[in-house]
Amino acid sequence: MSDRTAPAATPARRLGSLVAAGTSVLLGLVLSADPAAAQSALDKGACADAFEASQTHRRDGRLKASRKAALTCSQEACSKAIRDECSRWLPELDAMIPSMIVAAKDAHGSDVGSARLFVDDDLVADRLDGKPIELDPGKYELRIEPAEGTPATQSIILTQGQRGRVVEFRTDVPPSPSSTTHGAASPLP
Repeated sequence: MSDRTAPAATPARRLGSLVAAGTSVLLGLVLSADPAAAQSALDKGACADAFEASQTHRRDGRLKASRKAALTCSQEACSKAIRDECSRWLPELDAMIPSMIVAAKDAHGSDVGSARLFVDDDLVADRLDGKPIELDPGKYELRIEPAEGTPATQSIILTQGQRGRVVEFRTDVPPSPSSTTHGAASPLP
């Protein structure tokens, strides 16, 4: 038998235990009695979490994550105050998120679409199609891998609010048949 004795149950400890037990019972009753009310309560918690996450991500420069969280907290399930604030942030975030358009040209200046694009070693496009790619502000290492030819890399810094920045690569891809006329190179524009 141990010489240690259990701490005495003080009135404050008994009250805390009763409150915790009562909360668990009440939550169980709400969940079983009215699933819609329970879902609404869970949604309100998710709304508050998304509201806070959007602000944190924005402050940390993770604008795409901030926009995703703002989309969540701008939903009908959220309270009007949270929904209004998150809805107000969405156009601000859209304007802040930079984007780039990556293009590749062969030795004669013709477009090369059959190249994969990697951003910081993550594949982001199977081919270059002229569509903007959104990224958070910051420094990135871009790499294209043409179907033919040698891969090329380029470092860039995207700044907040920079939209549609064109990043062009020159490749050693052989010119396409349409870029030559009877074996002669076509003039560069």
